[in-house]
Amino acid sequence: MIAFLVRRFLWMIVTLLVITSVSWFMIRWAPGDPFNDELRAVDPAVRTQLEREYRLDKTIPQQYFYWLKDIFTEGKLGRSMKSRDKTVNEIIAQSLPVSLALGSLSLLIAVYLGLATGLIAGARQNTVWDYSSMSMAILGISLPSFVLASGLIWVFAFELDWFPAAGWSKLKQVILPAIALALPYAAYISRLTRVGLLEVIGQDYIRTAEAKGLAEHVVIIKHALRGAILPVVSFMGPAAASIAVGSLVVEKIFFIPGLGQFFVKGAINRDYYLVMGTVLVYSMLLYVFNILVDMAYVALDPRVNFETE
Repeated sequence: MIAFLVRRFLWMIVTLLVITSVSWFMIRWAPGDPFNDELRAVDPAVRTQLEREYRLDKTIPQQYFYWLKDIFTEGKLGRSMKSRDKTVNEIIAQSLPVSLALGSLSLLIAVYLGLATGLIAGARQNTVWDYSSMSMAILGISLPSFVLASGLIWVFAFELDWFPAAGWSKLKQVILPAIALALPYAAYISRLTRVGLLEVIGQDYIRTAEAKGLAEHVVIIKHALRGAILPVVSFMGPAAASIAVGSLVVEKIFFIPGLGQFFVKGAINRDYYLVMGTVLVYSMLLYVFNILVDMAYVALDPRVNFETE
């Protein structure tokens, strides 16, 4: 396990260097100006001072290497070019816990809802429960998060007035964005769980458990579930990545003060250091989550070990 973690840590460094280098040159070569806007232009003397302060007077490769040097030596991600009184570290420290809370809650809802509907559909194959569950799953897969978010706001906030349409300070304000982000992934998990259960349920050890007279729910939960959720575990890595990307849109729609809105604002305003900081943080989180998924797969499937991962 230690060797596995060391290998993954070394690969993480390589992966992050590739991601950040590609992202840095893409955003630096994109059209736009971090200092000028449509209403006013910055005074040339002030602009010269700002460029020197943010090292924009150097070449693009030099700027990137200075940025890496600050990270490795001081742990600093730079200072925002629009919110100049704040560093990128401060912005991330304030907004990242909000995004993590939203993403974790959404993932929890997706797993519980997807597993429940998938197990029911697999145990009741070719019945009304199966057809209705899979129909809802297809609908959930077809609708993107921003469409679901808009629909939930219209129905539950404007028409029924059950939940607020935006905000983050109260529990009621968390429910709609978490559901909007969770439903598409619950649909994928439901279909994967159904397929996994149908593959497992015909095996000999399941027939043996049924022959012993165990109740159906005991056979499924105690014996079949471990093998049935293996496709779901494999899907959790990409699901976490998709939820992280999808949260950018959901946070913007519901005006949630998470990291996603700063990524969007940074990209629009050409706030180079803010964009790079969010890219780096998201990439690290997703890589760590994939490592946890691999470790969970090893724990669930005895045929897999850390040497084969």
